Amino acid sequence: MIERVEVVKRESIPSGVSGIIEQWPKGAEVRDFRACAELRDFLRQRSKLSVSWVVLGKRQVVAANTHPAETLIVIHSGAGHASGALECRLEPGDVLVIPAGCEQGFASGSEGLQALRIQLAEPADDASDPAEGLVTALPEATAGQRSLDALLAFNDERLLEFKQGGLFQILAGGGLGSTSKRAACRSALRVWIDAYASLLLTRQAVCANERFSRAFQRQLLSGLGVVVGATPQHKGSGRTIAEDARLTALAGWFGYQMHLLDDIEKAAITELVVHAANRALLGATRFALEDDGDSQLWEALGMSAPRGAPDLELLCEQSSPGYSRLLEITKEAWEMMAALADRIAALTRSA
Repeated sequence: MIERVEVVKRESIPSGVSGIIEQWPKGAEVRDFRACAELRDFLRQRSKLSVSWVVLGKRQVVAANTHPAETLIVIHSGAGHASGALECRLEPGDVLVIPAGCEQGFASGSEGLQALRIQLAEPADDASDPAEGLVTALPEATAGQRSLDALLAFNDERLLEFKQGGLFQILAGGGLGSTSKRAACRSALRVWIDAYASLLLTRQAVCANERFSRAFQRQLLSGLGVVVGATPQHKGSGRTIAEDARLTALAGWFGYQMHLLDDIEKAAITELVVHAANRALLGATRFALEDDGDSQLWEALGMSAPRGAPDLELLCEQSSPGYSRLLEITKEAWEMMAALADRIAALTRSA
């Protein structure tokens, strides 16, 4: 029993007790004050109160779930995004107030997030421990989190397959031995980069959701230099690479999807597929073609391949069926991306 003023270090509060950690994203840290003997005794007289430290790593998601107890989430450091009944940005000093019965979740941003979670609940009538009536689980969070994890795991697998395709074998295996092949590869890449620029412009133009519009606009502004000036195209078989109908159709497919899909589906294609593929292409082609002196192409490729992890804040408030839909869309997008890379490889080989 605490009878004088004391300081209890956070490290002395065990992490992941009462089954709570398994309801949160992998790697998250939840330290329930009742797991510490001194704090448990101190709080026993205040049986309606439960307090926990919550630490999320970069871009981790607690899917929206129904809260049976009144809950306060006090943001201490980092930043994130609330999802569910309320969607808004969360910053240090903010208090997310969740009445009982409301469905709410949240996610951390690129810096992670640290918060204090306070729950208020009536004690169980027959509970030997006054704290037993408090909510210590998020039953709806696991399905959504598993779905997001499954989507990201699937995306990683497809990216690995993409990097093992024919184009990357050419780039890594000395398949660009002639000047004509190198020029053909660069010209085909320009077709794709021009199509990517069109994708950004189209996505921004047709977006009506303010949250997505802000994120899309940031990417558009950072990628404006992708629209490179006209340069001579490689000549081959009586026509330019840019006039190859198959290449143009495959590259243009991604921009066309911006007219058909909703905003979160557009975000899934660009964040998970297009940007991941562009980063892979940038690394492989720059290594293989860096001596060609085409600085304009490398600058455009660099702008089309944002660094860092995908912006998962745009994908974090989906139900399991919603994530299933995103997985199908992502699968189709990877198939089209692989076909595009195969076409670039074929044009390069035939030059």
